[in-house]
Amino acid sequence: SSTDQTLTQEVVDGCKKEHDVTDQDVHDLGINPFPSSMYKNAKDNVKCATECILVRSGFMDSSGQVQPDQVTTYFGITMFKEQFNRALDRCSKVKGSNGCDTAFLIVDCFYTTR
Repeated sequence: SSTDQTLTQEVVDGCKKEHDVTDQDVHDLGINPFPSSMYKNAKDNVKCATECILVRSGFMDSSGQVQPDQVTTYFGITMFKEQFNRALDRCSKVKGSNGCDTAFLIVDCFYTTR
């Protein structure tokens, strides 16, 4: 059914639109070479769009808790298991100054954990 929580282009586009995230905002995140942190380039609207995406995809609940089963189901097959589990363990504990901040820090943590 369409109520299944999953990461879709529709979810991403919807969250970007709701938080007025432009292509330029997204482009600005990637100024630093991979895999350095994107955090300092992230504007608040980008952080809030990230929270929106994580919550709607079921990767995080509305209180900012990572949902490991959902994350593993979706991403666990694409990454090296050991690396993935290490990142999941570490990044699940990250807390920012608010929900949007936390969401972005979690994504950034996954992005930079090797």
